[in-house]
Amino acid sequence: MEEQDLAQIKEYQKKKTRIGRRSGVCPVRVFGFVFYGGKMKRSKLMILIFFLAMIFSCQREKNPITPPVGGHIHPQVAIPWPSLAKSPWPMFHHDPQSTGRSPYRGPRKGRIKWSFKPDGWIHESIAIGPDSTIYFVSLWEQKSAKSSLYAIKPDGQLKWRYKFDQSVMDPDPLVAAGGTVYLPVPEGVWPDWAIYAISPDGTLKKKINPTDVEQIAAITMGRDGMLYFTSNDGCFYAMAQDGTVLWKLTTQGGLWSKIPVFSPDGNTVYLYGGRSTPGLYAINIQNHTIKWHLTFKDSLYYYSDIPMVDNEGNIYLGIDCIRSAENGNGFYSISPQGEINWHYKVLASSSEEGTIDPEGNIYFQAGTVENRLLAVNYDGNLRCQKNLNDRWTSLLSDKDGVIYVFQPDLSAYTQDGNILWNVHFEEQFTRITSAAIGYNGILYVGTFGPNSKLYAIE
Repeated sequence: MEEQDLAQIKEYQKKKTRIGRRSGVCPVRVFGFVFYGGKMKRSKLMILIFFLAMIFSCQREKNPITPPVGGHIHPQVAIPWPSLAKSPWPMFHHDPQSTGRSPYRGPRKGRIKWSFKPDGWIHESIAIGPDSTIYFVSLWEQKSAKSSLYAIKPDGQLKWRYKFDQSVMDPDPLVAAGGTVYLPVPEGVWPDWAIYAISPDGTLKKKINPTDVEQIAAITMGRDGMLYFTSNDGCFYAMAQDGTVLWKLTTQGGLWSKIPVFSPDGNTVYLYGGRSTPGLYAINIQNHTIKWHLTFKDSLYYYSDIPMVDNEGNIYLGIDCIRSAENGNGFYSISPQGEINWHYKVLASSSEEGTIDPEGNIYFQAGTVENRLLAVNYDGNLRCQKNLNDRWTSLLSDKDGVIYVFQPDLSAYTQDGNILWNVHFEEQFTRITSAAIGYNGILYVGTFGPNSKLYAIE
């Protein structure tokens, strides 16, 4: 993280006490309000406290949201990543830390602005280029095994389309600095794969053919511009953009992750272990070694989402245990040193990613049985919760802390759990892509099904 970003966080944390220091008095906080000036009489202060207590009590009866408990605001800022495009949403879940948080305000009207129908079914995630071009992959084009990468203008018109002769298995476009779009694609005889680099004008820039690599999962890019991914062979790869495998690492049980997640400084990657060596692994990409390996209570478990990392380097993930659900199920906060900060228990965690809002609050979806949206603060205390109809894709948040949930309708919630608006999609579909938010406050999302469409929500 750059020095200016660290300074911004420190400035944010100190600003609440500056006024008091200048005036020589101490601030008094009452129900979230801060009062300065030591000359207020005690009787008047007590009357004010009583009056505010009555107001907040009435509000809670009307809106039965669990109130925040303890904790402090931990401001989050965008982490500079020079290898990625300077765009509003260059990759899956926005950034290499998988925060799902946009630095821009999202939609406020809650209505469909336009829709675009491809020839196939939109799959996986949406990415946005520096010129606001929207990228996605459509599978099963014209009822065949072929796929296409679409580039759509901000007004919903087709810019260009790049066709593949085969089905793209993990179609998560990544937009690098300069606007080049990277995408792993099966190539030739199974299990050979290639990484396509497509120029912003829709022409093939290059095709990277790494040797002895099986079924590449979605790729990410380090601060150094290297490509990082896991493969079906259980190895974690670091590859130059010319296709040279610089190094790879594995364990007895293998390493895997849909998309490797980076620490804020870009020096550590977080991956999951395989069935025989389960746990969370921290990989030092500078010396290609395992920094630490954290296991959980149950010896058999699987991971239901991609980890998220905050500005302080804490890792957040959900776990579902196979043997003993009551022991280990839930959401975890893990320190950069590999120690558990807290564990919030639920019956089952969701298979979809959460999000971290600008104040450092964490949002998860509790799975299968509960179907709840949970918001916890930095210390793991519940802030609020909402019942959901279902869980369809990753959560998103914007610069104002508004949370976007698909259930399958798209709903926007405030940080306190109050609904702002709801958008209903008319056609039937089986799932929804991971969405993206643009410069202009428009949210882009695709539906997966026979009537698949890309929607722009304003």
